[in-house]
Amino acid sequence: GTGQGTRAAAFEQSMALVIGVPRNWGQSVVLWNLALDQRNGPTNGGCQTCRGVVTVNDDGTVTKEVEYYALGHASKFLRPGAVRVASSVPARAPVSNVAFENRDGSQVLVAYNGTGTEQHFSVQEGTRHVTETLAAGAAATYRWTDPGRLAAPGADLGWIDLALGAGPAGRPGGR
Repeated sequence: GTGQGTRAAAFEQSMALVIGVPRNWGQSVVLWNLALDQRNGPTNGGCQTCRGVVTVNDDGTVTKEVEYYALGHASKFLRPGAVRVASSVPARAPVSNVAFENRDGSQVLVAYNGTGTEQHFSVQEGTRHVTETLAAGAAATYRWTDPGRLAAPGADLGWIDLALGAGPAGRPGGR
């Protein structure tokens, strides 16, 4: 079905690919179906439960699915020629991650909280350090540049809030 549990599971599976494939030195992540219709077709006798990155609706509109946003965590900040660099994940850590360095020297960390509770984690490079919080089931992409190379250090934080049902009080739109 297309219920909230299915969407959350699809986002979790997509983030596992976005983080897990390059973390294990894979060079690309491919989701098989780029665009499907409202009935998850055409199927040509194949997968009956496959999802598309986008859905082309009968009225011609396009709906961006959770897979679109999962892929966006890597594609918005990673540039062609980026290389995977080491990042640590303590044993049984609730937040998974993968790190890259772009050709311009900027670094990118994609993180995902696959648990059912809010998690705190730290990002450290050399003497620079930041502590962050990710909501249950949330992903975030961090990009930073070496302040020694630029006059003013820059940092970008990207995130996506998916409408997966009611969230904690004070967080409109769910978690």
